[in-house]
Amino acid sequence: MDERKKYRRRICRWNLPTGKKVNRAEFVKILIETISGSEEIENCKYRAFNDVPTQSWYSPYICVAQKKGIIQGYPNGTFQPEKNITFPEAAKVIAEVLDLTIPKVAEGASWYEPYIEALALKKAIPTSISNLQHPVNRGEMAEQIWRIKEDVTNLSSRKSRDF
Repeated sequence: MDERKKYRRRICRWNLPTGKKVNRAEFVKILIETISGSEEIENCKYRAFNDVPTQSWYSPYICVAQKKGIIQGYPNGTFQPEKNITFPEAAKVIAEVLDLTIPKVAEGASWYEPYIEALALKKAIPTSISNLQHPVNRGEMAEQIWRIKEDVTNLSSRKSRDF
């Protein structure tokens, strides 16, 4: 089995198909598990957003991500955990969690542009991602993380100007 498939298998636990779209709660959970210990996750108890019940399975992960400044949610105080994560949202979380260098962009640029550029510089944007509204699936999430963590730069990748 090649390294890419092994990495996808590790990230895409529970034998769910890699083509399954990822919601915001699932995405944050998987990435927070890569940087935080179980004690930190279990001990994060406050309600980070008004639509994230403290007793939900995803609450502690969202709590940790919010405390670390990885996520901010929406201006109305919600996180919308069940909503599919879009490429720009995923790019921000990946760049923050994996501690990528965030490049400066032109003044007035959209909030997501530096994060997409950070992934583009790492050649970590799969060609299956074709637009900003693209809902990221498990395979694409694994692919991006694998390319960054393993420094894979020899595969086709989108550039930030493609968006």
